[in-house]
Amino acid sequence: MKKFILLLFSLITVYPVFCQIDDKKKTELLIVALDMRSRVNTYWSASSISSSIYSILSHNEVNPDYVSGVLYGIEDNAPTPTGFSKLAKEPETAKNSYVELLETLHSQIPSGTFYSITSFAKPYSLMALKGKQSANRTFMVIITDGEYNGNDDYYGEASYVKNKFTEKGKKQFKREIKSVQTNYFCQFIDQRNINGGYIQLYEFIPLQQYFALESVLNFPHDIVAERKKGKYQVKFPIIAIKNNDYKIERLVVTVSNEESKNDVIYKEEVTPNKELIINIPNNKISNANIEVKAWVRLCDGIYENTILHPEGSKLQGANGLSRKFNIKLEEDAKILGVLPLPDFLFYLSFWTSSQSTAANSWAWILILIAIAVIVYILYKSNIYKPDTKEIKI
Repeated sequence: MKKFILLLFSLITVYPVFCQIDDKKKTELLIVALDMRSRVNTYWSASSISSSIYSILSHNEVNPDYVSGVLYGIEDNAPTPTGFSKLAKEPETAKNSYVELLETLHSQIPSGTFYSITSFAKPYSLMALKGKQSANRTFMVIITDGEYNGNDDYYGEASYVKNKFTEKGKKQFKREIKSVQTNYFCQFIDQRNINGGYIQLYEFIPLQQYFALESVLNFPHDIVAERKKGKYQVKFPIIAIKNNDYKIERLVVTVSNEESKNDVIYKEEVTPNKELIINIPNNKISNANIEVKAWVRLCDGIYENTILHPEGSKLQGANGLSRKFNIKLEEDAKILGVLPLPDFLFYLSFWTSSQSTAANSWAWILILIAIAVIVYILYKSNIYKPDTKEIKI
């Protein structure tokens, strides 16, 4: 009984280890960005806004795993955009309600006169999360009154930069905005009106549509399985290529049978710069293929959290994050260049594991046997046998 309980406990503790990684699961991060001018507006209601956030996320099938809070806005007469966005709440596990988060954000709004410049709040809110929480997809809910702070339109809002920032501040602003726009597209998804303002939902999509796994890994594309006794063996060297723009976070190599999608022969999470030795039984080698999948971090210098996912969007480079190749079979070695080496003779070749060596050995063995047979025949044919008629007593 004790042994049974011990075995059951072992299974319970080990089971999560094997099930904790889901190759298709994509981690989502939500940034809630609150306008610093919320202190002087009448639309504020944490519970009402929380319900609107929950509604807009559910409607668009966004299920964040983590959520963080950012305050955005530039203080009047600030010479540079430094401090435009402030991380007010570190990323934490998402909950069903956003009331606590919203109240925390609202309580941290500083006193003073601020300009929202909502047109540029999105890239600066993203930069505020630099290196904080890895995610495959990053969403943002922006909360504002929708006012252009006394200006008539987007261009009037942008004129603040021209009229208020110093020359150094203008250059910094242009450089930072360009760096985000070069690496991410902020895609509008949906909007909800709230009392005296609105909330908008966006997704930051990395511009990696044409990413290629070969830019970070060197591996063979023509794969030939060597014939061994009762199996075939694949040697698969996989070497990392130095690339400062990307970092390999996870790498999975799978060998499966094309005829049966559920027949996984080999699957391992591996590290680069090594040669994998994969053995495939004879009865599973037919129509076998090898697949490489990688999860790659974008080292963009502005956000540093995005992990490109091989099961993600094509726009985010999913097509280039996996490679699949059919495994070719090494031709059977031939004895004397004519007779394919049969399995039973290969098994009998206890002195070697190479089919070529075995075929050559059996070639010499057959030649020696043939020579021995010929010598024996010649020997037998040359033995003198006297005629009994010639024998006289």
